Amino acid sequence: MRFGAAFFLVVLGGWSATIGGEASLSRIVSSFDYRYVPAVASRGDHLLLLDTYNHRLLWISEKTHGQDRQVGWIGQDQGSLFTPFDFTLLPGGRVAILDNEGRNLEVFSEQGRSERRISLPGVANSLAADSSGHVLVSLPGGDNFIKVIGEDGRVLRSFGSPRKFSDFYGPRVADRDARFGRWINRCKIAVDPSNNVYVAFEAAPVVQKYDSRGVLLFERQIEGPEAAEIVEGVRIKKKSPVVHGYWGDGLSLPYIVTGVTFDRLDNELIVLLLWDRMWIKRIGESGHVRQTLDIADHHLLLQKPFADSQNGRVLFATLSSKLGSGIYEMTLGKDGSQGGSSNDSTRKEVK
Repeated sequence: MRFGAAFFLVVLGGWSATIGGEASLSRIVSSFDYRYVPAVASRGDHLLLLDTYNHRLLWISEKTHGQDRQVGWIGQDQGSLFTPFDFTLLPGGRVAILDNEGRNLEVFSEQGRSERRISLPGVANSLAADSSGHVLVSLPGGDNFIKVIGEDGRVLRSFGSPRKFSDFYGPRVADRDARFGRWINRCKIAVDPSNNVYVAFEAAPVVQKYDSRGVLLFERQIEGPEAAEIVEGVRIKKKSPVVHGYWGDGLSLPYIVTGVTFDRLDNELIVLLLWDRMWIKRIGESGHVRQTLDIADHHLLLQKPFADSQNGRVLFATLSSKLGSGIYEMTLGKDGSQGGSSNDSTRKEVK
């Protein structure tokens, strides 16, 4: 199946886990006039939805679900968009949009006016922003795979030493190192209030944390039997149930992490982990799993979480679902099933 800026092969199997408890996951927007929304955010009383195939970013009223505003239209000139597939919020009401198959950043003002187009030094696959408004871009090539872009478009610094496929999955898959090459360093990015940077590799259940200068603080395999099964499955079968490729590079890799976000309410990283079904991992600042949330609907695959800590919730875009496109919401920090700051690793079920 094909979704937006990526290609997917989805084969859902019969694996199951021991599940206990219950948590809250609700579909808050259930019908779209657009085909594919790979990213969502919240600002004020609006949801911001990236409408890839209509080449625009929409402001949707949370009260009426009506469209109040949009930026972008199809085109290649500054101010226009062509197959955008990720965006991030900037200070002052601005937004930065990853556009043109991952080759450009388009920056728009709060009023929707185009401020700048930045040509990237390679093909990017995701982005985030720090508190200064600098944009962090995943660029899986060269000497480092994270670039920090200033407001003037210059690269301020770069960090992240490239890894190989066998670094994550062992010598049995070393024959894939040359084929996958630098693209194994595609990653998802989140930034905490202190501008520490969390990196999760798309093709492996591994998380890194860097300080604001780009110094590596730790690298950990995500804890739990789910990640262990993923590593063993890739090591033995040399394939995964879901593969993913971007238009800009055209190479399909295992799709293991579909998104990350930092929740300021509980000071933790939220990671979407994918195999033949999906789990939500709540990970503390030291990199240890606090809680694993199982999604009861095994056909529901989510992506690109957005922590709306002010409203105590996380928003999710849909990767795949029998119900079609939709935006989902999960409350955090307000009830005993999902909130709190316990360091104990627990399992819950998300319905």
